[in-house]
Amino acid sequence: MVIVGQPPSKVTLFDGKTGKLSSELGKVRRNTLKWNPFGRFVAVGGFGTLAGDLDVFDRSREETISNFRAELTVVCTWAPDGRHFLSSTVAPRMNEGNQISIYKYTGERKLKMEFKPDHVEGRHEDTGGGARTKTQALLFMASWRPDGSKKHEDRAASPPRAGTRRKKGLEDTNQVAAKAAGAAYRPRGAIGEAGGSVAAMMRGDVDIPAVEARTNGDKWDYKETPKLEDWEIRKMEKEAKKAAEQKAKEEEEKVKQAIRDIEQGEKNAKKRLKEVKKLLEELEKLKDKEWDELTDEDEAALEGEIGLREELAELEKKTLD
Repeated sequence: MVIVGQPPSKVTLFDGKTGKLSSELGKVRRNTLKWNPFGRFVAVGGFGTLAGDLDVFDRSREETISNFRAELTVVCTWAPDGRHFLSSTVAPRMNEGNQISIYKYTGERKLKMEFKPDHVEGRHEDTGGGARTKTQALLFMASWRPDGSKKHEDRAASPPRAGTRRKKGLEDTNQVAAKAAGAAYRPRGAIGEAGGSVAAMMRGDVDIPAVEARTNGDKWDYKETPKLEDWEIRKMEKEAKKAAEQKAKEEEEKVKQAIRDIEQGEKNAKKRLKEVKKLLEELEKLKDKEWDELTDEDEAALEGEIGLREELAELEKKTLD
């Protein structure tokens, strides 16, 4: 199984002996593949600067058994029984929020063990310095202990609940995005939440920096934007707030200008109404002349009477409105 291309990436299966394409499983935002010891289940995860969404895919039936989020995962591995999955947040990649979680292949979290310091130094309000220089990391690695006395056997997945069907292939990117959009709001700096920029991106609180991809024939050359520091995130938030305030001012000015335009339009309509009435009065005077007394200009003016009366009706309607 391989993940290829710029996210959302294509996930495909190939025959290990012939190298021929076996099947295409879809396009998802994932970057990690972990086969269980028996090669039946594979965890397809999006870790690092991705939010931590994970699909458990059944190779024997080519269907997704479960989809869940193992956020802030740095190290992950299957248990020897092939039915439990360990994910952990460890240093030095993450110096905050260290923890171990164990999930069943069906997505239920069976255990969460958090490692917290007894005392956390406060960060400087402006620079973000302080706590970063005094390590808070208590967990550096997590793994399963081998048990040579017990022999595990490959077992098929339990059938789904009555009335439900499992998806063939992998869950597509749009469905995953919809789930992420409906997730509970987490304020920055909340108790129990990792507060670094990487943690914020992995939780989905901060947008992931753009990745520039260039093609060179059949090869991909990625240039990843450096990860943001806390002070950079705060600066971006201030700039975003300032931009939002500026946009609000511009919208308010647009409304005011629209009102001024309407008022000016009403003034112009009233002014033109007076002019049209005056022109019609002059035409009435021309009608009192004998036909041989009319000049070419008079006749042209009389021909425009119908247009003036139509304009008068339209202007009166506008002023009444």
